[in-house]
Amino acid sequence: DFLHDKASQKRVKKAIEDIAKSTGKRFECTLYIADDHTVDIFFNLTALQDQSGTLHGMLMFCSDITILKLLEDRNRKLARFPMNSPDLVCQTDLKGSVLYMNPTFERFVDEEPKRILIFEEIFSSHFLKAEWNDGEKVHFEEEVEGRVYNFSCIPYHFDNVVYVYSRDVTHYKELDDENRAYSAHLEEIIEEELKTLESTQIAAIMAIAKLAETRDTDTGRHLERVKEFCRVIVYGLKEYPEYQEIVSPQFIERVMISSMLHDVGKVGIKDSILLKPGRLTPEEFDMMRQHTIIGGKALEEAEKKIHAFDDNIESFLVIGKEVAYYHHEWYDGSGYPYKLAGEDIPLAARIVALADVFDALSSKRVYKGAFTFEDSFAIIKDLKGRQFDPLLVDIFEKNKEEIVALARELAD
Repeated sequence: DFLHDKASQKRVKKAIEDIAKSTGKRFECTLYIADDHTVDIFFNLTALQDQSGTLHGMLMFCSDITILKLLEDRNRKLARFPMNSPDLVCQTDLKGSVLYMNPTFERFVDEEPKRILIFEEIFSSHFLKAEWNDGEKVHFEEEVEGRVYNFSCIPYHFDNVVYVYSRDVTHYKELDDENRAYSAHLEEIIEEELKTLESTQIAAIMAIAKLAETRDTDTGRHLERVKEFCRVIVYGLKEYPEYQEIVSPQFIERVMISSMLHDVGKVGIKDSILLKPGRLTPEEFDMMRQHTIIGGKALEEAEKKIHAFDDNIESFLVIGKEVAYYHHEWYDGSGYPYKLAGEDIPLAARIVALADVFDALSSKRVYKGAFTFEDSFAIIKDLKGRQFDPLLVDIFEKNKEEIVALARELAD
């Protein structure tokens, strides 16, 4: 009745069965005493037999080995204990009370005895909310006496203990802060360098665009107006959810700047065609159409040279190239040079196409007079879905007053 568990019961039963077959038996078992208190007993049983081998009884010696078992258990636990670790290592119960400390931790506590209470309070607060899985580490950081400590805790439920490794990581934190500050400083330097590079690119674009403009003096402030019309259109796109991620501040700036390169290919067109006051012949018009390919290829080559220097550099020439190549494509696919249609035409090119044609309609050219703003808007509306993206036309008409005001402000 006093046997503690089934394992003990089996050992006793087996010993009794074996005693009849041999001269003796030794075994251990755990017995209940009272109120679930247990003791460990070592049994040494010797069979009492006569010369014929008949069993007449048993001689039993019993020893209380409870203390011995506790010492063995303690030694087993301490065998896992990292005594020589330079870290502060301790063994606690599951509530955070310290049971053992390694020499490093003992010296740490000897310097200031209240530290043990501080650490136990930290352990307790974290252990109470920890979801312990046997052998799985739990990590956290806490500040103690102005120093930052990293704690790694490993629970062993079989022993009902937790091994806690504590390390002062203040120095590493300070280095980390210094690295972050240095990285932030480097980012500032890089950002300044990128701004300088972008400014250089913008200046180069303006120079190229102005160079092309000198070939066609009749266009006046055409590039400025197109740039501002593009700004109005692209800001209008921000109101549409499907474009909010695309239309970033960077995209807006690049469309505006790159719009000035749309006719850069006209540098390669003969004056006799470019400056002809009358209607172009079909052959001349075919030659005029080549300005899209001339401009696109020139900017594409410039872009390749920049990327050959550094693949990570983002250039205005990416959008500038698209604008130069495709600003004469029509939404219905009947434009030139590649007969692209719909959203196959890059967004920047669709925006510039609308701004460019409106300014061409409402401005005087060597081959025609200026249309009124009302007539120009009517023509744009009539070409909605054919030459121009319908959504962009809607945005353009919605901002009619601002477009007219800009046209008048930037008039030749």
